[in-house]
Amino acid sequence: MKISLLLQREPFQRIFEATMERHLSATTGIAHCVKWQNNVGWLTRISVNNTNCWFCNPHINAIFVNGANRNVFDQSWKNYGGGSASIWRSAKRAYIAAATFTYTQSMFAPYRLTIQPAIDSAANIIITGGNTRLRIFDINRREATTILKEGFAPSLVSSDLGVRQANPWLPAPQVLRILECGKAYVEPILEGDFVETINDFSARNRAFAEAIRICNQLTVGTASQFVLADYLRGILSHVAESSYRLLNHAQDTSHRISKWLSVLNASSLIDRVPEQLMVEVGQTHGDLQPGNILVDLGAITIIDWERTTHRMYGFDSLTLALSSRRNQSGLVTRAIMLADGQFADHSYFESARQALRGSGLAGEVEGRLLLYLAEELKFHLDENTFGPIKIPTIGLSRLLDELESWLSRTTNK
Repeated sequence: MKISLLLQREPFQRIFEATMERHLSATTGIAHCVKWQNNVGWLTRISVNNTNCWFCNPHINAIFVNGANRNVFDQSWKNYGGGSASIWRSAKRAYIAAATFTYTQSMFAPYRLTIQPAIDSAANIIITGGNTRLRIFDINRREATTILKEGFAPSLVSSDLGVRQANPWLPAPQVLRILECGKAYVEPILEGDFVETINDFSARNRAFAEAIRICNQLTVGTASQFVLADYLRGILSHVAESSYRLLNHAQDTSHRISKWLSVLNASSLIDRVPEQLMVEVGQTHGDLQPGNILVDLGAITIIDWERTTHRMYGFDSLTLALSSRRNQSGLVTRAIMLADGQFADHSYFESARQALRGSGLAGEVEGRLLLYLAEELKFHLDENTFGPIKIPTIGLSRLLDELESWLSRTTNK
């Protein structure tokens, strides 16, 4: 997630200061002071002895020192500068070029920061934002340090590390060192391209299919069988508990979820799911999307395992095939089209279709669709209760719009 969005959903400036002070002090043994400067003119220079002056450009998700080495922006180009040619892509590339050019960096960076004492070799470092973590890329060492943001649940790191340690066969980055008693870890900077920036659609589809094969293998290898209706009721119970925790900072959202659950229970949709239907539940990635799949010489690497947990079989394939992380609007319509075989004939679509259709018994598709939507709602609710998020995330708000519309259409048939 770009810093521009993080600034809207949470007190990112304060979180950044606290996170970096904690991390730098813990790893160097020297107390550090990090200060975020708002509303600083682009001509302003901050000059203090033994202090780094940093710029923050939210639109390229980058925090970098004044006069940074141009090579530190390789990550920005990898994330935002690739893909097929278009006017929009050309405009983005032009913006990145101007925003990272030594003599115009300050013109495009609306925020200034100071870090004291100064970080060694700061010109070779870039810091990026994320949903629950920050990343420091050191191009000299060719290492990336992932740091849990202050106020967010430590399980977001322990779960990530745990699933990779328990399944060393996964094509995930190698963990070089664990820091801060498990609140941070170091990996090599990965080569290759994010799959969404690859112009060869055949190569993209092969990468998607391989990622789904791997995630399905993980789920099957850790799976247990549950009665679908009972498991669904358990997920909805978790949704109700999470909704209650939103009352402190998102009362309207909490009330919307409670109302949706009430209408769902009154509709008897769950009761229409045949009791003999079973569902496999096992470990999933949870956030499988093109931005979390890298390709290097045909081999893939799957990153960002922070949202891993046990979910229904096929959750990852459905998330990827339905573009659930990019577009909640029309999610149910896309899912129904997928179940009916109306999507393109790619192997990863077929895997997702089978996850929705199951054995094809009467009522099973509706039950599995409801289960996926409940798992997806739980995903977004957990995101909103894992840390100091001050407003409901865009994904949660749009998913609720979709769920309310779908349930209204279903109950009015």
